[in-house]
Amino acid sequence: MLLLTLVKGLMWVVIIPPWQAPDEPSHFAYVQYLAEENQLPLVQNSDGISAEEKNFARAAGIGDIKDQPNAGSMPSLKTLLDFPPGTKAEREASGNTAASGYPPGYYFLAALVYKLFYYKSIVVRFYAIRFFSVIISLFAVWGAFQIGKLIVPKSGTFPLALAVLTGMQPMFSMTAAQISNDILLDTLAVLILYWLFNLLTSTSPPSRKQLVLGGVLLGLGLLTKAQMLYVSAFACLVALIHFIRRKHKAGSIVRELALILAPAFVLYGWWAYFSWQHYHSVLGNMPFQPVGSPDETLSGYIRQNFFTATGWQRQYTLWVKWYWANFGWLDTGFRSYRLYQVLLGFMAIGLAGAVGGLFRWRGPKPQVRISLVVLSAAFYLGNIAFLYVVELVYFLRFHNTMLQGRYLLTALVPLNILILTGIRFLLPGRLQPYGDILMGVGAFALNVSALLLLLSEYHGIGVI
Repeated sequence: MLLLTLVKGLMWVVIIPPWQAPDEPSHFAYVQYLAEENQLPLVQNSDGISAEEKNFARAAGIGDIKDQPNAGSMPSLKTLLDFPPGTKAEREASGNTAASGYPPGYYFLAALVYKLFYYKSIVVRFYAIRFFSVIISLFAVWGAFQIGKLIVPKSGTFPLALAVLTGMQPMFSMTAAQISNDILLDTLAVLILYWLFNLLTSTSPPSRKQLVLGGVLLGLGLLTKAQMLYVSAFACLVALIHFIRRKHKAGSIVRELALILAPAFVLYGWWAYFSWQHYHSVLGNMPFQPVGSPDETLSGYIRQNFFTATGWQRQYTLWVKWYWANFGWLDTGFRSYRLYQVLLGFMAIGLAGAVGGLFRWRGPKPQVRISLVVLSAAFYLGNIAFLYVVELVYFLRFHNTMLQGRYLLTALVPLNILILTGIRFLLPGRLQPYGDILMGVGAFALNVSALLLLLSEYHGIGVI
């Protein structure tokens, strides 16, 4: 499965033209500044894109692609590889971009990759970092497989199906093939859930190493993107409830929580201090955002988004269409409305089936660990609620909206768990493995469809 995910990732890396992923120029500029100057960029009033990056963007035809719905004129990768390395002066810039206020976790790692190819063309450095993102995504697929083994311990098909649904999800594939901190965020969310589920299902008290590992994962997550606040809070709260239910003594609970929180604080604390010194916030800085009409009120936002047909259409667009497919500057999505309806149907059937399964799977030896399914549902719904809270805060400041479907990829594995367990509930026991296999095959077919769509949209090859 990991090999298949790697091959798939390389195909996405090559097919997606340079700079066609969300804010990819800003993310690369952050990496370049960090690697060239050996210091963090700051949000300021200056041009943060280097001359070398601008020249590469022109050579790649970024403007032509954005202006032409069916470009088909993308320069070949072979042509781009002949692009000459930039001089030191051409690589210099202030680093000030839309990404400059983000925590540096992903960018530190990507800067190491950049330095490995320091004397190569910017094209080589660019694709090396994209490939690094693909490598990160393999850990998410591995984590999904391990979580599947915890949820349905006696199934050989469920863990594999969960890994396939995770690795082949089109928007996750897009995220994994670009230069962006999102892929590290989504991967660490999977690994934290695996750590948490391991903690909950273990019959022995947690070891010091296990607790410290959880803290390291939480710290790395917070050092990647502020959105990890939800994942971290969820994991710590559930761990605390678990310790209390296991009737650990108060002193033991304090020590266990300290072992989790201490490494997280060490990893994130220095960035929180740096961020406070420069931005008066421990969460980094939000760059300039488009400001909406000051006449827009909070009550108007709530009414418009949750109590009108337009608002419900926006929910459908966010959590179905954009969650599954919204690629690049062209906002490319599947052309078939029915395909989205099918995907929505699977989501609804899976959620309904999972709820029904809570009653069917009760008994002395349930096939599925019900508690983990319940936690997956709580995580998924809580993640959506958290994102709306973030948008409300954003709206009060900018009188505008900001949510995108890909922000929910931190809940990719929990949603896949609900879909697969829900489908299992609807099938007799002997057919459940075949259901897992069919879902995996369907996920693979969906990914192939997305690749063909991108080939058509960007390179004029194939039709979907």
